[in-house]
Order: sequence, then C-alpha cells, then structure tokens
Amino acid sequence: MLKLLKLSAIGLVVAGGVAWLAFGSHTGSYLRTAAAEVRAGIHDQVPVEFELKRAESLIQQIEPQLREARRELAQAEVDLERVEQDIERLGDEVQNGEQQLRHVTAALSGEGEARYALASYQRNRAELQLERMFDAHRNNVELLKAKQKLVVRQQQTVDAARNRLDAVRIEKSRLEDMVVALRTQKRNLDAMAASTRTIEL
Repeated sequence: MLKLLKLSAIGLVVAGGVAWLAFGSHTGSYLRTAAAEVRAGIHDQVPVEFELKRAESLIQQIEPQLREARRELAQAEVDLERVEQDIERLGDEVQNGEQQLRHVTAALSGEGEARYALASYQRNRAELQLERMFDAHRNNVELLKAKQKLVVRQQQTVDAARNRLDAVRIEKSRLEDMVVALRTQKRNLDAMAASTRTIEL
C-alpha cells in the first residue's frame, strides 16, 4: 500500500513536470480549463428528466421557506404598528401632561382663572398632585423617546423581512422558469426520439 502511494506521488510529480515543460507558466490555466470542461461534460450527461425532478423538488423545499418569510413579515408589520400606536398614545399623554402641569403651576402661583385656596393643607395637596403629575409626565417623555428609537429598529426589521421574502420569491420564480424550460426541452427530446424511431421503422 505504501509502495502504491509512493508510485502515485511520483507519477503526479512526473505528470506535473511534463505539463510544466509543455505549457510553461500557463499550466495552471490549462488545468483549470480542463477541469471546467470535465465538469461541463458531466453536467451535459445528466438526463433532462433528472434535472426536471430535481428542480421540482427544490420548489417543494422552498415552499416552507416562503411561508416562514411571509409569517415573519406579517409579525414584523404587526409589531411596527403596535409601536406606532404606542407612540401616538404617548404623544397625546405627554401633550396633555404638559397642559395639566402648566394649569396646576399657574394655579399655585396665583395666575390664571383657576386659583387654589390659601389654606395650607389645600396647597400641600396641590403641590403633591403637581409632583405626581410631573413624575408621570417625565416617565411618559422617557417612554416616548424609547419608543421612537424602537420604531426605527422595528422598521429595519420589517425591511429585512420584506427583503428576505422577495429573495425567496425570486428564487422560486427562477426555479419555476427552469421547470418550464426543462419540460419544453424534455418534450422536444421525446418528439425527436419518436421521429427517429419512426424513420428507423
């Protein structure tokens, strides 16, 4: 076995040397061209019927990918719509909160039509209410900023899901076109074979 491996190695070296002497620095390109011709020859020997079954099988395999891509896009769009609704709601709450804060602040300072009584306990209640309103308003503002950042990322997710769906659709369309072409080729070959048999008879 070892002797056979040595002989094979020597044979490859000798063959490489002969190729180098014959083709010089172009040996690599000749070898690559020869390999490509061998691959093309093998591909040409593959029956059309086999290629047709292979393409049809690939279409069946791509169907689950297509369904998954559709599901991912639908989910991403739903998530995006939910975030946009949250932004709209929080925007309204922030605007209302600002109006209420202005109203209570004006009342405590004795401005505007609404005035709080001068009794200390009423003023303390108003100040506590103002503090709670300010905290709620600040939380809403922070939430709104976070949602605005999230909507950008979610839009990117939607775009990526849409691109993936488009890519799967294009691949399926390419395979369907291949199937049509192979079926046409098979019909033509079958017709040629039938006419050949008729001539021979």
